Amino acid sequence: IAIPLLAISLGISILVYLLLHLLIKRMTTSLADLADKADKIARGELEGQINSNRVDEIGRLSTAFEQMREGLKSRIEELDMLLRVSRGMSQSFDLSATSQHLLTALLSYGGDAASLVLIRNTNQEWEDEFTAYRLGTEAEGLAYLDKGVLDLLKGETLLIIPSKTRIKRLGVPSGAPLPNALAVCSN
Repeated sequence: IAIPLLAISLGISILVYLLLHLLIKRMTTSLADLADKADKIARGELEGQINSNRVDEIGRLSTAFEQMREGLKSRIEELDMLLRVSRGMSQSFDLSATSQHLLTALLSYGGDAASLVLIRNTNQEWEDEFTAYRLGTEAEGLAYLDKGVLDLLKGETLLIIPSKTRIKRLGVPSGAPLPNALAVCSN
């Protein structure tokens, strides 16, 4: 009886050892891969995605690292854009050239058109004269909105028109292009 029990115990022990070894190796391999990817992020290499098909804590940690990588990449791209805009604006005192850097930055967020409209404000009275700088595929087609938006902006520092329906209330000419939304600020 002792020899068969010893053989069964030994067999179960070997099986448990192999399963534990496999499980621990899988876990440590995943952690080592994640540590390598974290080292790459620390060195500024933000291009490679961190993928994990695990549903345990290591999978959650991988997902958190991927979100961190995407967030860092986005922030760095924003800072790079700000740096390019500030460098471009500091290279010239010509408002036309300077405005192009700012408009390019605005378009980088996904718009089809961006306008910089400068008006003369004397004694809290808005003048009808304004200068506009535009950039984008739809910029010139949306120029008709300038006067209506400026009239709405009087006395406001921020104006957001979030839908085409509300933009139509500005008196859009028949057949004129219509933006999906407008955001306007004044100083």
